[in-house]
Formats: sequence, structure tokens, C-alpha cells
Amino acid sequence: CGGFLSSSSGTLQSPFYPRNYPNNANCVWEIQVKSNFRVTLVFTDIQMEGGRCLSDYVEIYDGPLQTSPLLGKICYGYYHTYTSSSNLLTVRFHSNSRHTYRGFQANYYSTPADDSTTLLCLPDYMHVVVSRYFLQSHGYSAWNLTLNDPFCTPNITSNSVAFDIPYTRCGTVREGDNNTISYSNIIRGSSSGTLITRNRNLLLHVNCKMLQNTWAQTMYVAHDNFEVNETQYERYDVNLTFYDSSSFSRPVYDSPYYVGINQNLFLEASLHSSDRSLKLFLDTCVASPTRHNFTTRSYAIIKNG
Repeated sequence: CGGFLSSSSGTLQSPFYPRNYPNNANCVWEIQVKSNFRVTLVFTDIQMEGGRCLSDYVEIYDGPLQTSPLLGKICYGYYHTYTSSSNLLTVRFHSNSRHTYRGFQANYYSTPADDSTTLLCLPDYMHVVVSRYFLQSHGYSAWNLTLNDPFCTPNITSNSVAFDIPYTRCGTVREGDNNTISYSNIIRGSSSGTLITRNRNLLLHVNCKMLQNTWAQTMYVAHDNFEVNETQYERYDVNLTFYDSSSFSRPVYDSPYYVGINQNLFLEASLHSSDRSLKLFLDTCVASPTRHNFTTRSYAIIKNG
């Protein structure tokens, strides 16, 4: 159960719904829509062991499971609605070893986010677009925006200001811990004109955070009369290619790739990024006798490295 959902709308439900779900279930769905869209999730039916939702429950997270705030934890009721602050929402279903019930069904759909600021974390750089109407309506000039490195200038059009910010230049700061690698920069702006105003200098913080299997993109405005928070998620730009020999000269284009018992496999994994300090690690590779089921009868060729 669980899985990755990337369509603009869809349905998810507990195992065997509308029949009773099994004991000891732990299902995780990641819903990721297009960049600069939001996810809205509506539960149309939910029946589980009630009370304080300690035994069987559904959790909704505003982003990836391990690193995002919990939006809600439910086990009964109708038409609970949740909306993400980014283009990714995670749903987790848990059941214990006691009673089972009908479970749940939910629908999701995507809606456009605010278009005043846009952030994309691309393989080699951050692409930031700021609306000139947004700047002008708050007293800032498009011609006064700079990065940490003022020599990295934007492309200014009649409608927007666009920065392409490399991960390794233009004053971008790289920080890492056990779970994420963060690339951050600051777009600074000042009030237009020479009159004394009440506006403070604009600080637009842009961050691309690389998680275990996603790009997390955040943008927020500080030291102004309001804050703007932008978060997007993208997958790694990773390519996996099978070859028919150890020379790695002839790639295999068959999909699925059918192999015989004791046949040697040659696999090349590559990561596209301008950050040369990154290291790519192949964690798990699984084979199955059928292309549609990698759960019931699967064989681990590589497991946990």
C-alpha cells in the first residue's frame, strides 16, 4: 500500500477499501504536483477505531514525512480538508494488531499558488522570478535588487525580475547535516525613490534543500511588514542505465529488462549537478518476476548498500 502520486488530481484509500483494512498496516503516500501548485486533500469517508486516534489513524504532513510539520491526525468524521504550503503532501495510514474497520477514502486536487514569487531548484542553479507588480505594490524597485554577490545581475523584463543563481557561485552558501544539503542566497532590495519611507530593506531568502530523495525549495521575505513563504519539491536528476557488458558501451533500452538466472548485470547511475562535492550512493536494487508487482515476490540484488 502507499506510493508516489504525481497526477494533478486523484484518489487514495486504505487497503481493501471499502472492506476492512488489515492489521499492522503502515502505508505512506507522497502526493507531488507541478511546481508552484498546492495540494488540497479532502477525506470523503473515514471509519476506524475511534477515541484519541492512538490505535488506527491517518496522519497528514505538509511536505516529506520525516522533516515536515503535521497538519492533522484523524480517525473518524467526514470531509476533513487539508491544503499544503508547497507542491508536496504526505499521507500516512497506520493500524495496530487489534480491530479493523472500513478505513478511509480521500480525493486530492491541485490549485495554482501565488504567482508573486517563483522558485525552481534546477540541477545546476536556482531560478527565481519576482513579479514587478509585487515589488511596486510594496514600494520596491526592480532595479535595486541584488544578490550576495552584486556582480550576478538579474534579467529584468516589463513584468518580472529573474535570477539564475548557481549553487557554487554568486555568494551561494552551502551547508549540510546528516539529512540535508542546503544552498542559500539572499536577494536584497531597497525602496524606490529618494523619499524617506516606513519600508525596511527587502530581504528575500532563497533556499534549495536536498533531502534524501527530493529537492526542497523554500523562499521567504524577512524584515518587512509581512512574510512570504514559498516551498517546492523536485526529484533528483538521476539517470540509471543498464548495459550488456562490463565495457559499458552498449546501453540496454528494453523496458522492462528481462534477465536470466545467474546472468551478470551492469548498471550505471549518474547524478546531474553542478556541485562536484556530491557523492552518489546506490542503496537498493530489487528484481521481480513480474513488472507489475515488486512487493509480493521481490528479490533484493542490493539491499541497504
